[in-house]
Amino acid sequence: MKDEKIDRELKKNDIDNLNDSDIRAYKLRTFKLSNIKYELKDNLIVNKQNADFKVENLSFSYDVNHSVLSNCNLEGNFGETVAIVGHNGNGKTTLGKIMSGLLKARSGQFFIEGKFTKQKNLYKSVYFVMQDADYQLYSDSVVSELMLSSMNSIKQNDEKIENAITLLNISSFRNRHPQSLSGGQKQRVTIAAAIASNKKILIFDEPTSGLDYENMKVVSEAINTLRKKGILIFVISHDLEFLSRVATKAVFIENNTVSKRINLKKSDDFETIKRFLLQNEGYEE
Repeated sequence: MKDEKIDRELKKNDIDNLNDSDIRAYKLRTFKLSNIKYELKDNLIVNKQNADFKVENLSFSYDVNHSVLSNCNLEGNFGETVAIVGHNGNGKTTLGKIMSGLLKARSGQFFIEGKFTKQKNLYKSVYFVMQDADYQLYSDSVVSELMLSSMNSIKQNDEKIENAITLLNISSFRNRHPQSLSGGQKQRVTIAAAIASNKKILIFDEPTSGLDYENMKVVSEAINTLRKKGILIFVISHDLEFLSRVATKAVFIENNTVSKRINLKKSDDFETIKRFLLQNEGYEE
């Protein structure tokens, strides 16, 4: 599309022959997922004896015959972005909701900065952004939406909101009604609201779902900026191109539990994530 008109129609052979510059010129996402390389250059692994956020022996079920999560253990530190990857239906979103206090675990313990935290109090430190933005848009303008998320003084409110608007590049529609926006714009608004909340731990569920290359870059850069400011970020995602730009650690969910945890110290470590998603999630080249 160009100037609201069809500019060019690409057939399979045309797509196969596109080079990287062509793909970027059309604001397309990478087609050849196996060629994606780890791009994060400033990944500093945070090693602490006691993690800033820790989940121990978490289990959850909707009923006695349907176990969704079993004995999950994971952790993260401020200044990290932890990718949560796994098969569809294996409990990743449920895990994120429990970690933010939106669902009650059947069992498990939570620790923030070394202190035991009751699950009902997790919301004070953790903010969860859903994949479907419509579930988290309540106000009549983008700015009002961000104000709802911020709990600080008026001056701090203004600063947080303006920073979030700048980070997510949403200034051009700041006064519009959220329901008048495109799906990608709504997604960026909910992420901006999370930033405005001033929470120390942010959990994003498929934050780049439906985003083109340019907007995926905006979200990636925003997340990296937050990480550098000392925020702990969890991203539930199948998006290899996005994860290659933001993840510093990864947690694998298999058979309804945490099966593996890795630090992404070098490109070979990212290959573990790539193989897992390409082989187990049905990606096609």
